[in-house]
Amino acid sequence: MRQAIVNGATGFIGSALVRQLVADGVEVLGLGRRAADALPTHRLPSAERFRYRALALDDTERLPDVVREAGFPVDDCVFFNIAWWGTDKVSDFGVHAQLRNVIRATTSLAASAAVGCRLFVHAGSMEEHFAEAYVGLDYHQSNASNRHIIYALSKCGAKRMLKMLHADSQTPVVLTTFSHVMGVDDGKDSFLQVALDKFLHGGDLSFTSGEQIFDTIHVSDVVRGLVSVGKHGRPGQDYWIGSGHARRLREYVEEMARLYPPGQELGFGRVSFSDVILPKELFAIDLIREHTGFEPSVSFEMMVRELAVWLKERRVKAGG
Repeated sequence: MRQAIVNGATGFIGSALVRQLVADGVEVLGLGRRAADALPTHRLPSAERFRYRALALDDTERLPDVVREAGFPVDDCVFFNIAWWGTDKVSDFGVHAQLRNVIRATTSLAASAAVGCRLFVHAGSMEEHFAEAYVGLDYHQSNASNRHIIYALSKCGAKRMLKMLHADSQTPVVLTTFSHVMGVDDGKDSFLQVALDKFLHGGDLSFTSGEQIFDTIHVSDVVRGLVSVGKHGRPGQDYWIGSGHARRLREYVEEMARLYPPGQELGFGRVSFSDVILPKELFAIDLIREHTGFEPSVSFEMMVRELAVWLKERRVKAGG
C-alpha cells in the first residue's frame, strides 16, 4: 500500500487513521465534508505526503475529478470508507439521513473503482449486531429498545449492499467491524466516558446491572488494525477489530472505579435494562490475527488513564 484515500478523514477515527498512514510513509488523500480552513488544526497532519480536499458526502462520484485536480497518484492505493453522518450526529434517529449513508457507501465503492484503487475497506460497527438481533425479535413478546437502532440498521444495510456488489466491482471489498472505540478528542460522550467523568468530577452513578458483554479498543489500535487490513486483508472477509478480551460491561465500570474511586457506591441495577445481550464469541479477533498478524497493544487501564487526563483538561478549559 503506497497510497490511501480516506473518506471521512476529519472525524475521530478517520483523522487518527490519516496520521498513522502518513507516519507509515503512505501517501494520503483525505476527504471530508468541511473546508480545510474550518478544521481544527490538530486533526490532520501538515506533511508532504498528505493532501486534503473537501468533498460532500453525496458527491463522491466526483472523486475522479478530485484525484486528478489534486495530482494524486493511484498505483497501489487502498480506499478507506470511514465517512458516516446523520441529521445531527453519527448515530442519531434521522431515518432519511441514516439511510442515505447506504447509498453513499455504494457510491464510494464505485468511485474507488473508477480511480483504480486495488482495495475498498469499509468501517462497520458492533451496533450492527444489535440490529441483527433485533430483526429476529417477536415484538408481541419483547420490549427491547436501543437508541442506536436506526444507525445500526443502516450500517447493516450498507454492509450487505457492499457484500452484494463485491463480486462485480473492479475494486474488491474488505469489511471491518469495530468494538467500542475509546480515546481522547472523541466528542461522542459515550457511556464509559461519561461514567469516568462522573468518577472524576461527581455525578449520579446509577447504572443498569451491567451484565451485557462489551468490548473496548483504543483508537490507535483500531487504526493499526485498519492499516493491517489494508495491507494484508483478504477480499470478501469481515474482520472484527477489538481488544480480544470482551467481558461484562460492569467489569469495565468497576475497573475505572478502582483507578479513580468516586467516593460513593456504584448503583448497578438502579436503571432498568431492556436491550439484547450479544454473545462473547462475537468479539473474537482470531481472523484478523490469522490473516494480518494484528495484535492490540493498549490496555483498558492505559485508555482510562489517558482519557482521565484529557477529561480533566477539558473541564479546566471549560471553566468547570
